[in-house]
Amino acid sequence: MSAEDNLSEAQWNQPELTFPVHRGLNKVGIGQVRTGLGTHWSADKDMATLFAAKPDVLNDNPRLKSYKPSTVIHAEIPMSSVETHAPTLKKRGVDMVEYAGEKEVPAKKGSPITVTGMTRITWPSAPFRNRERKRTYNPPREMKA
Repeated sequence: MSAEDNLSEAQWNQPELTFPVHRGLNKVGIGQVRTGLGTHWSADKDMATLFAAKPDVLNDNPRLKSYKPSTVIHAEIPMSSVETHAPTLKKRGVDMVEYAGEKEVPAKKGSPITVTGMTRITWPSAPFRNRERKRTYNPPREMKA
């Protein structure tokens, strides 16, 4: 009897559910990350872009701005890679309450995350006119959190 004949057997061969997450880095790209991609992710791309910005870029004084590029990593995280252990979350400083729309998604350290692409952002001198260059990976790259 094959899996096609027995539907109850085939229903257990489903792929794991994943959802899109984003991580803002003040570094140029994935090559800068040596030990893993990190455990603090956001479900909101705009919030990740905000975290990618250097604090002095967000300052209104143009003389204090630095225009170093930053990166937003786009990925798919499986449900099994999301950290839910409350003492571990507290130890890492994860706020259990949604903070200003952050939508934080904490990943388990060393868990698999599938990177689908990254966006490199260059912050120009004119406000709200940043340049973005998006790179997508086909096939996506499996990396560790």
